[in-house]
Amino acid sequence: PEWTDEDVQENTDYDSLEDMESSIREELQQSAEKDAEDNWQYDLIKQVMESSEFQIEDADVEAYIDQMVSEYDSYAAANGMETEQYLGVTMEQLREMFRETATFRVKMTLAFHEIAEQEGLTVSDEEYQERLSALASQYGYDDPSKIEQVYSAEMIKEEMIQEKAINFIEENAQEIS
Repeated sequence: PEWTDEDVQENTDYDSLEDMESSIREELQQSAEKDAEDNWQYDLIKQVMESSEFQIEDADVEAYIDQMVSEYDSYAAANGMETEQYLGVTMEQLREMFRETATFRVKMTLAFHEIAEQEGLTVSDEEYQERLSALASQYGYDDPSKIEQVYSAEMIKEEMIQEKAINFIEENAQEIS
């Protein structure tokens, strides 16, 4: 059956079928634009990484793998299981599955740090405090300093530097491509 304005008013928060369709269309458009932007960012980052040379340490890759494994350890523990039982793979298989992603992350971090160093990208105290306030608001904390009990200052600043590097890459995309 086709919806009428009355059906929409009775079953949704919209005033009319036209309002509902317009809102859904807008949400789909925004989602498509976000996906396109994310894909473009990824393609730019991939281009930078492909045109760069890296010397990475096995210990750095292993640290990322450890981080990813620990996330699955938490999920498994929450379900009263061992990770291997929870995922149906051995720990060795799991670590090998994560190796490519971990290597990519290490290279990406190195690339972002190099860009930040070459371009003088830093995080000021004011920017850091603004980010703390934004995170506190996002997660419902009254006191921004409580965020540092959940996320380390180093982790927050690292994310901010990476964002600045991504923005730099985007702003200079014509030079890269």
